[in-house]
Amino acid sequence: MRTFFLDEKELANTRLRELLLSLEVRSRLREWLQSLSLQNLPISTVRQLRKTTRDTVRAYIQESGSQFVQEFGKSIDWDGVAVLIVNRLQSSVAVNTSLVAIGKELALILERYLEEDLEQLVEQIIPILSIDQVIIARVKATSPQELELAVEGIVKNELQAIVNLGGILGFIVGFAQTILLLVR
Repeated sequence: MRTFFLDEKELANTRLRELLLSLEVRSRLREWLQSLSLQNLPISTVRQLRKTTRDTVRAYIQESGSQFVQEFGKSIDWDGVAVLIVNRLQSSVAVNTSLVAIGKELALILERYLEEDLEQLVEQIIPILSIDQVIIARVKATSPQELELAVEGIVKNELQAIVNLGGILGFIVGFAQTILLLVR
């Protein structure tokens, strides 16, 4: 058979193809590989398989790993991948619940910071801004007519509120007196 295979290569290959097709070797091999489990193999075989795989991967990475990574990087649509990842993260329940928890923690941290440092910041900012001088300058810059109109507007509003309050109190007192007179 050996001499036949060596002498008649084309005919031998044809016969082998026919044999493989008739015996359905490809489908049987596929089924066998799919049913193969490392749990069914002896421990020494699994260890040797791990060692061989590790050594092969290391050798491949050392020899042509950088070229593979460069070519692989060129073949990927990084913008599309980024959009896909962001979309999945946006619709992820785990990310959303994590963001809620993180947001609450950040709010607590900011609240503590503001409680501790806000008073000190205001004390430092007021002299820098010299607000009292700004108010004095604005009052000085206002014409007497504008100042008089502003004061009249404020007094008018406040006096109107006092008149309204007096009316309400007068009504309540009058109503109470009427009820007392009717009861007697």
